[in-house]
This record gives sequence, structure tokens and C-alpha cells, in this order.
Amino acid sequence: MKKTITALFVCAVVLSVNCLGGHMELINAASFVTADDASLELEFEKETEGRLLPGKPGQRYEVVLKHSGKLTVYLTGKQENVRGFLTDADGKEWNPVGEAKEGAFIYQLKSGTYHYQVCAENDADIQQSGLAYVISAKFQSAEAKYENNSIRNKAVKLPLNQIFYGHLAQNDPYEYYKITLKRMSFLEVSINTSVADMGEVPESYEVSLYDKKGRKFYSSISPDFIHIYGENAEDEYNESGWIMNGVTQVLDAGTYYIGVRVYDDKNSKTPPRYGRFKIHASMHPLAASIRLSRYKAEYTGKKITTPKVYVKEYPKALYYDDRAPYEPEDYRTIVNLRYSETAKYIKDIGRYKITDQGVSTIGYRVDGSYAYAIFTVTPVRGNIRRITSKHPGRIQVLCKKDRQSSGYEIQIARDKNFKKSRQTIDIKKTSQTIKGLSSGKKYYIRVRNYKEMETEYCFLYGVKEKIRGRWSKAKAIVCK
Repeated sequence: MKKTITALFVCAVVLSVNCLGGHMELINAASFVTADDASLELEFEKETEGRLLPGKPGQRYEVVLKHSGKLTVYLTGKQENVRGFLTDADGKEWNPVGEAKEGAFIYQLKSGTYHYQVCAENDADIQQSGLAYVISAKFQSAEAKYENNSIRNKAVKLPLNQIFYGHLAQNDPYEYYKITLKRMSFLEVSINTSVADMGEVPESYEVSLYDKKGRKFYSSISPDFIHIYGENAEDEYNESGWIMNGVTQVLDAGTYYIGVRVYDDKNSKTPPRYGRFKIHASMHPLAASIRLSRYKAEYTGKKITTPKVYVKEYPKALYYDDRAPYEPEDYRTIVNLRYSETAKYIKDIGRYKITDQGVSTIGYRVDGSYAYAIFTVTPVRGNIRRITSKHPGRIQVLCKKDRQSSGYEIQIARDKNFKKSRQTIDIKKTSQTIKGLSSGKKYYIRVRNYKEMETEYCFLYGVKEKIRGRWSKAKAIVCK
């Protein structure tokens, strides 16, 4: 049954969003609906007639989404100057990227409560009889397995060996998953965004791997590689197990995070698109793993003896019989991860991979031949040349210069264990004045050297990191 609606006093839209994050673009509206103004429920699959009157040119509607998905709002009026849009809770117009064709406005949104506003472009255009319009909406759930994993500390456990939906919304274009490996394993995470039945899909997106501390060490832009051949795509995929390239990596035991996000290319004239995707993950423990007699050494300027390799085999692992037994002599290849090149010996500061496969550890075999270990050469131990306090509340620190380092970290605290009132200062030069201290109080200071460099943990993919040396011996001083 159609009903006539009395319009509200103000022309603006409120998108009251219980779940809106910070991922939106805001533009100012002329005015906004106040909290005292009543909202009407916008029912799905039902047309509602409304009328904008002189002096009351706006009407707000409430939309409740129980799941993530695609919201389409249809708005038509007898005059061309009827418009509708979403806003934030302060009444500022939200201008999300989306399609708007023939009165249909499409939004990809997370679950939550929203408001949609209809108003006139110009109050003067409204005749005494009012400005009539018709509004309706429909919603298609993304059938996302998880709704609240848009930040890393809310990452959900990544299910293995099953295909399920994720959803990248305009108001939350991120999803995070967590996986824990009990031993070195071959991990495959594959994504497909060619989900035609949702209409709009994220064509540009990024899949990244993070370590337990949240440091990104792998990323791939738009690796669309669950291939769909027909109606029984999932069955075909599970039977063939065929995956093109993408997030395929041998990882050591530990906890990792997989992040999926819409990739906004700032150089592209085409705006990013949002929608649902399919994700599939599998994990295959290797038939062998290796450990080293030591995992780090300080830079000396000379060749560093390669650590001794110990091999542990897992006879019940997949493909164990393809290449058994595994011997320590097999793992003699040294890869300099700064340049992603094989090296004859270990010398310079940086990370080195001890393996038998050369530069790349990515591929499709999951036997023990992809086992590796990381060896690190660090800068020399930090050294404090002098600390003084010539002015109240200030301490001057002078570090010994290290030509192999790119910077220094000074740490100051009120106790020798560096737990009370601790602060760390990053400097590029060798001297630093620390201000804002308490006069007459005793402080402990130590320093370490670091070298900032790019490390290619994965083939062709690098991450900038600091290779840090040991802390110097602490020195104490009473602040003047």
C-alpha cells in the first residue's frame, strides 16, 4: 500500500552509521537533519511515495542492514531536482564511489544502521503543490563468512581447504585473517573477485602477508587466481586444485596475518571498486625443516663462517618419498636477501637465506626441498662516547660513529633495567640533546646501531626494515 509522507524541515541527509569506520570521503551539505527529526523506515522491495513541500524540503529514511552487501536505492521524481544521498552522523554528505544509473544509487556497505535523505536541489523550485517522488530499495547480502574482521587485532582464523565469501565495503575496505603454522609449511591463499552475480566487484585490490608483529613482508596487487569455469566452480576447483601465481609462500613456524584490501591507485583516473570476493587457503607442511647452529653474527668486515645446518625429517608428510632422505649437505645455498641473489659467502649487514633452492622459494612443490632458515648479520654493538648534563632538564648524548650503520637508537629510562619512564629516540647523527627531564634525577642511557635496508624475503617483493645491533652498556647520569 502506498502512502504519502510529510517532509521534514531541513534539506540534508544523515547516514547514521553504527559501523562506519574512517574510510569515506566527506563533503559539506547545506544543512542537516537534527536528532529531533523523525526517520521513516525504508522497506526493501516496496515503493513509497513522498512529497517535498515549501519550507519542509527534506525527508530522512532509516535503513537497517543485518549483513554486509550491496544496497541499491531507487529514487525518481516528477521534477529533475529531486536528489538523495547518504551522510555521516553529523549530517555531512557522504560521497562514496559507486554507480548511479537512471535513478539507481548503488552502495557496498558493512552491516549496520544507516539513514538516507531525500531533498530538493533548490527550495524555490518546489511549487505550492509540492514536489512528488517515489523511493524504494533492495539489498543483496554478500554472504560474507565474517563481518567484523576489518582491523588486524580482530583478524579471524583462516579456514583451510574451503571456499567462502569475503566483502570489501566502501565504508570498510579491509579484511584480515590469521593463520598459525606449527612447522615450516607451504601456504597458498587464492582470491577470486569475478563474482558476477553481485554486479560490482573489487577489480583492484591487494593481498598482503604480515608477521606476528604486523610487519608486512609480502604483497601482490590484484592476484585474481581462483579460475571459474562453470556453474560447479567450487567442485572443479577442489578436484583440480589448480592455482595460478599469487600468495604462494613457504613460511616458518609461527603466526601470520593475511590482509585483503581495496587498492586505490592514486595515478588512476578510474575510482576503486568494492564488493565481495571468494577466498581459498591451503597449507602443506614440508617433509623436512632445517635449523642452524646460530642465527646471527656481528659485522666484522671479513667473511663470516656459514652456520652448521641440522635437518629434521617428517616421513609422514606429503611427497616425502619424492626426495628422501634429506641431508645437511643439500642446504648449502646462500641467498643475500638484500639483492635477492645467491652469494658465495656471508659478510655484509643484512639477512641471508640458507636453503637448497637458490633465490626463489616459491613454487608448487611441497616436499622438503623448499626448507630454509634465515641468518642475520647485524651492525656492531652500540657505543656511547660521552654523556653530559650542562643545563637543567637536559642531557647530551654523543655516540661513537659507525660507518656501516645508517642510524642510532638512544634509549633513556629511570632504572637500569629500562622499564621505568622509558623512551627511545631515533637519530641519524651521532649527537642528541634529550629535553624535558627532571632535574636532580638519575637516568640510565644506552644506544644501539641500526642499518635501514630493503629485504626481499619473497621473490621480487621487498620490505624496508631496520637491522639492529646489540645495546651498548648502560651509563648513568644525574640530570642537572
